[in-house]
Amino acid sequence: MKEELEKCGLETNQWDHETIAIHAHAILLKDPEKAVRCIFAGETVQKNDFETLARRACRSSIMAGDYLNKEKAESQRQQLLDCLDPLTCPHGRPTVIELSESFLDKQFLRT
Repeated sequence: MKEELEKCGLETNQWDHETIAIHAHAILLKDPEKAVRCIFAGETVQKNDFETLARRACRSSIMAGDYLNKEKAESQRQQLLDCLDPLTCPHGRPTVIELSESFLDKQFLRT
C-alpha cells in the first residue's frame, strides 16, 4: 500500500504488522488518518487525485494583483526554478513568457 499512500502525499513507515507512522502529508489533505484508513479499506480518497490537487494548488497560488515584497518575489522565483518543470503550472499553463525588445518597442510605438 506504500505506493497508494505516496500518491496521496503521505510519507509513512511501517512500525509493526498493525501500525504505521505518518511522517508527512500533503497540506491539502485535511485528515491524514482518515485517508490512510480509506486506502487500507480499498476506498478512494476523495479529492486527492492529481488534477484536483493541481487545481487547488493553482487556486491558492499568487494571483494577478497580489502584492509581493522583494524577498517573497525572490523566494517564489527560486521555488519555480527548483521545480521539475518550471515553465508550466500543473495544468500546462505557462509560468514564464519571453518578451523581446522589438516587441516592447512596437507596443510603445518606438519602431
